[in-house]
Amino acid sequence: MNFLRKQYKNIEILSKPSRMLVIYGPRQAGKTTLLRQYYNNFANEKIWLQGDDLQVKNILESRTIGKISPLLGKNKLIVIDEAQYLKDSGMTLKFLVDTYVDVSFIVTGSSAFGLLHHTREPLTGRADYLYLYPFDIGEIDLYYGHVYTLGYMDDLLIYGSYPAIVKETDKNLKENLIRNITESYMYKDILEYDGIRNFDGIRNILKLLATQIGHDISINEIANKVNLSRHTVESTCF
Repeated sequence: MNFLRKQYKNIEILSKPSRMLVIYGPRQAGKTTLLRQYYNNFANEKIWLQGDDLQVKNILESRTIGKISPLLGKNKLIVIDEAQYLKDSGMTLKFLVDTYVDVSFIVTGSSAFGLLHHTREPLTGRADYLYLYPFDIGEIDLYYGHVYTLGYMDDLLIYGSYPAIVKETDKNLKENLIRNITESYMYKDILEYDGIRNFDGIRNILKLLATQIGHDISINEIANKVNLSRHTVESTCF
């Protein structure tokens, strides 16, 4: 049994020919799992492509009909998972949606910063965007039942609602999962954004912000305390 995600209905509504549907959000929020459910239920011809597959990348990035058409075939639904790995992804996706007008395109991107930054302008008037958060209370409620959800609130407040964590029952494993998601995925997105490479500095910023919830924040003060430039602090957190 799969969790019923609220965005599933929006995929059904927004996935249409001559449009590019971009599904983005934090890593490990369930984007690929959700899209797989829609893909498996799609009745017509379809193909699933990986944006980090070197052969697929080279073909799509060529923006050459003679190379791309044999790959896409006669499929009516084209899914490109991890589309942020495509070089100049916005122009590549624009070429696809403008050239193959009878095809529905859906792309996902784990690195939300990069995907949005590179696609917003090229895909103006051609794309719809869906942001996928981790599970919300309503989705957990539908899966487990209201009584269970009420008793599960403490765990949600402590560990959050990333799908892998919600489904895990062992609390030690929950702690390991949230630590891995934080350090391996969330920080990676932040570090990739604007070329930032100071892992410890970013972690210190987040710790400092956590202690100042509800208070006014001074960018200069934070920059001095964590020994980073004002630009780095401002671009990372604001």
